[in-house]
Amino acid sequence: MNNNVVTSLFKLLNCFFSEFIATEIKKVEPEDIDHLASVLQPLFIFCLIWSLCCTINTEGRAIMNDFVRKRLLELNLIKVDIPEEGTIYDYKFKLRDNDWELWTEASS
Repeated sequence: MNNNVVTSLFKLLNCFFSEFIATEIKKVEPEDIDHLASVLQPLFIFCLIWSLCCTINTEGRAIMNDFVRKRLLELNLIKVDIPEEGTIYDYKFKLRDNDWELWTEASS
C-alpha cells in the first residue's frame, strides 16, 4: 500500500488543526479546544474519506461507501452521523457547526 495516502490523511487533519494552535498573535481559548475534542471523530472520518477512500473509481466508491457506513454502525462508539441520503462522498464536514453538509449546498 502506498504510504502517501496516510501522509495525505495527516496533512488534511493538520489543515483543520492549525486554527487550534496558539501563536504569538493568536490565543486559543479552552472552549475552542473543547470544541475540537467534541468534533474529532467526525473530522477524522471526513479526512479519512478524502485521503484514503478517494483514490478509487466510481464503482469502487459505491463499495467503499457501503463499507464505511457499515463499519461506522458496527463501531457505535464513534459519534459520526453522516446523512444517509447519497454517499459519504456527497458531504463535507462543517467543523464549527459539528454537522455534515452537501457539497452542492455548501455556503462556504
